[in-house]
Amino acid sequence: MAAVQESAANSQIQQIPLSQLSIQQLDQIKRDIEQEISVLSDSLNALKSAQQKFSDSLDNLTLISKENEGKALMVPITSSMYIPGIMDTSEKVLVDIGTGYYAEKSVDEAKKYFRRKIEFVAKQIDKVHPALSEKSKIRNALIEELSSKVSQHMAQQAPKNPVVKPVK
Repeated sequence: MAAVQESAANSQIQQIPLSQLSIQQLDQIKRDIEQEISVLSDSLNALKSAQQKFSDSLDNLTLISKENEGKALMVPITSSMYIPGIMDTSEKVLVDIGTGYYAEKSVDEAKKYFRRKIEFVAKQIDKVHPALSEKSKIRNALIEELSSKVSQHMAQQAPKNPVVKPVK
């Protein structure tokens, strides 16, 4: 496995064998990779959460029909807070399109919108998964090489002669 460093002079990627790096360099690269893994994991979780919200919204649109007009319902204010309401019309819905903006759409347009969003987020998840997997492989290789180097260093620091017990 090789660590990748970018040359500032010519902006080309060089591969350096991990065995040529010092313990300190390996440790720093490992910390950097772990930070990248954390960011990617957080991004993946946020994407999955967004995908679930879009999916829930799409599912809720199936409840909107002429038969349900005038019926009592619970309106979500947050994911855990609801208020009572009455369904007014089944023709138009307000869709949160982000950053505090809402658009009035027909139920069919809203369904198409949520399907597009679910598909878009799924593609983003598919992009993050391989990157996260690759970073995990690099981290594992770094840990393996780091353990090997630390063991070698400890062996070199140990006394060359075996410990002799005093005679009684």
